[in-house]
Amino acid sequence: MVAKEYTLKKDGLSDIESRRSRFIGFAYPVTSRVEVDKLLNRIRKNYPDSTHIVYAFRLGLNGSLEHFTDDREPAGTAGAPIMRVLTGRNITNAVVIVIRYFGGTKLGMGGLARAYGECARLAIENSGIIPLIKIVHLRAKIPYSAISKFVSIIDSMNGKIVNQKFEEMITVDVKVAEENIEKINSFLGEVTKGKIKLEIIGRTNGS
Repeated sequence: MVAKEYTLKKDGLSDIESRRSRFIGFAYPVTSRVEVDKLLNRIRKNYPDSTHIVYAFRLGLNGSLEHFTDDREPAGTAGAPIMRVLTGRNITNAVVIVIRYFGGTKLGMGGLARAYGECARLAIENSGIIPLIKIVHLRAKIPYSAISKFVSIIDSMNGKIVNQKFEEMITVDVKVAEENIEKINSFLGEVTKGKIKLEIIGRTNGS
């Protein structure tokens, strides 16, 4: 069974202190590396005097693209704990950035890992976690007599019609949540007597 995936509901913030070092966490829902880079640039601009800017992100279904950095902290003590929070909760399409202001006292490897992980966890909790909606791009041939009902069904699913081609029948491309495939197949079976099959063009993800 495939594990259910989640993403973030909104931007989240956290602020903790450990032995006079201050850690500020930012959690953001994102869908591309471009968004991640823009957010990192904004944080670097807004907090130029921070000692470290550490981050981890996961993108795509099953976190197909993921990356973290320790930003000069000892290897495995900063970005990795943040990534463990994301993977531990099956969160994707998200980036968590934690900045540190060094307070003059070294925390040790264990102390660093705990501080970065806790700051990330609190930022994610303040962001909120919601199920990741898996979107499918479908194509079907619809008789002219059934197109109005088909459009109504897609609307009821909060789906989107992305293209229509008018020939002997209407070829319609739609994007809907994956869970609606069976309902659309059932409709096609009724109106075409099982002659027309639903074609899956592609899959993506949303929130």
